[in-house]
Amino acid sequence: MSAASDLKDFSCSDFGELVELCAEFYEINAEKLRWGNVLERRVDLSRFVKKFHKDCGTLTSSVQEAIEGLKEDPCIVLMTAHQPNLFPYSGVLRKATLNFVLAKKLEKRLGVRVINFFGIADQDFTDDTWVKSSQLPAVTRREGILTLDIRLPEKLTLNRVPKPPLDFLKHWKAEIEGWLNSAVGSVDRLSKRFGLPRLNSQKDILYGNFRAFWGMVEEAYERSTTYSDFNAFIISKIVNEAWEYDTLFSRFSECQQIFAQEFAYLLSRFREYSEFMREATELLIEKGVGKGVSEQEYKLAPFWYHCDCGSKVRLFLE
Repeated sequence: MSAASDLKDFSCSDFGELVELCAEFYEINAEKLRWGNVLERRVDLSRFVKKFHKDCGTLTSSVQEAIEGLKEDPCIVLMTAHQPNLFPYSGVLRKATLNFVLAKKLEKRLGVRVINFFGIADQDFTDDTWVKSSQLPAVTRREGILTLDIRLPEKLTLNRVPKPPLDFLKHWKAEIEGWLNSAVGSVDRLSKRFGLPRLNSQKDILYGNFRAFWGMVEEAYERSTTYSDFNAFIISKIVNEAWEYDTLFSRFSECQQIFAQEFAYLLSRFREYSEFMREATELLIEKGVGKGVSEQEYKLAPFWYHCDCGSKVRLFLE
């Protein structure tokens, strides 16, 4: 039985309502959420989390304390996840912020330890646009955008791709420095033209921020061997070092084995899952908004098969 079925409506209009909805979900389903070997699996998760943070160099005192919290009972793990994008755009980091703040509010509301966990989807494919490119607004450029990108092998999982050559790092740094100089110069010229105060001290802050960020980029580069780790380490360094959050990170490729029971649950309920998917697909196609959605989508298993070659395939269940 799905615990979610006990709640009629998950939509909310503000953050306070979201906190209350999550708290209500926990209070209704507290006993169900403790079925099985939950504590044992959280202990297993703590090992993979610790490995990531040691590899990344972000095993801070607050992270270490949160890792120990995984071994407590009762304990709630509040999870979000994302691909390790190249120089992640703000939406990725907003997910980390929302998860962190929500965990703190829930912990206070429920009186139960709440651990915020960020899963790194390092087994996603290389063909996603944002895992291999990043954009900055640049009003002086023709399209109004500065794009940093890299060519990656097609149809390979991110954790099987080596980190970029050092020349790419030097090129990206030069591009960002040029972008920053151009932006600061434009503001300075406009300020002078309209008799406004010059940037001065703010300029020092901007360049200081970039130096601090690039220091994290270089350390992430030194510590990583794969493309996914390079990007994931940057995310962790921003969240755990610059912001000092106690967010726990782990690679899904390592910790996915912990969720074997959840995979089994999805398989056991596949007929229901498949029927809902079939109805939704037919509705989308009927309304003419289902471009790119296969009519056979409902037959696909709700997870991928990962091959030793470094690729992955969808599975049809009959």
